[in-house]
Amino acid sequence: MKLAIIGSNSFLARHLIRELGDTADLLLFSRSQPNKDLHTRAEWSEFDVQTTDIRACAERCLSVDVILYCVANGVQPDHRASNRDIWEANAFAPIALSEHLAECGFRGTLITFGSYFEYGNSPNTNTFDEQGLVSAAWPLPNAYCMSKRALTQYTSLRLQSGAPFRHFHFILTNVYGVGENQARLLPHIMSRVAENMPLNFSSGTQSRQYTHVRDIATWLAGFVATSADRHLSGIYNLSNDTQVPVRDLVELALRMVREEGFDVPESTFGSIDREDVAMRFLGVTSERARFSLSWNPRISLEQGVREYVGQLSAQGNT
Repeated sequence: MKLAIIGSNSFLARHLIRELGDTADLLLFSRSQPNKDLHTRAEWSEFDVQTTDIRACAERCLSVDVILYCVANGVQPDHRASNRDIWEANAFAPIALSEHLAECGFRGTLITFGSYFEYGNSPNTNTFDEQGLVSAAWPLPNAYCMSKRALTQYTSLRLQSGAPFRHFHFILTNVYGVGENQARLLPHIMSRVAENMPLNFSSGTQSRQYTHVRDIATWLAGFVATSADRHLSGIYNLSNDTQVPVRDLVELALRMVREEGFDVPESTFGSIDREDVAMRFLGVTSERARFSLSWNPRISLEQGVREYVGQLSAQGNT
């Protein structure tokens, strides 16, 4: 089996490469060369979504079995990208990739990713399925959400019109795990605790879902190896269906930190503002993926948070 991963240095892609091990030949595309220890059967090419011709990338991938587009921009809290760059990475480039693959007669499988943040500022407090996401027309707060919605809606239209190759578009919730961007919520908490610095949060009343990166990567590795050619193309939600208010997650993390013997710095809720706070409730159901694709996340949020605390304890003992 031969796979191409565009954006091979992304958080999810790194975990996927680790899960694949030596089971596949890999074509890797990224701005910088990935860690060679993660793979032994890989060919790397420099790729920058802002400067590299996506058509040339597509043509190099025509002979592979599965292409995964893992490039994303604007998702991190500390991002400094322009709106144009965000649109290019999240919508224009993957759409151009799909269209060029179709024109060149690609017969493998393309995998792209959406985000439940593209649902928008809805007053609803019910979980939504794939059709509810595709048809959502609620206001969106930023270019990240708008560009992700554009890719999902394009994919839906392409699938309705009959794509010449298999295309799976997976909707992700908050993806977390040790090693994620340090500006994200849980790494931020741990770093502030380590430095004994005050913690400031939004109101924390927004309700979210968190899916561990290892659950996604483990499942994807199995899916691309054995299942991608046996299922119908489509849009599928991949989520841990447990809902949690952000404030409850913060308090869980701080409780675990305290149990490990760390001093918990002063914490203040409502002292900062975030664009996503207007999205009071985001929740998808992954029933379709569970039934059709054997999606079955196993890592609980409590277990995932404990991994961060374990890392903090290990750093404190060095």
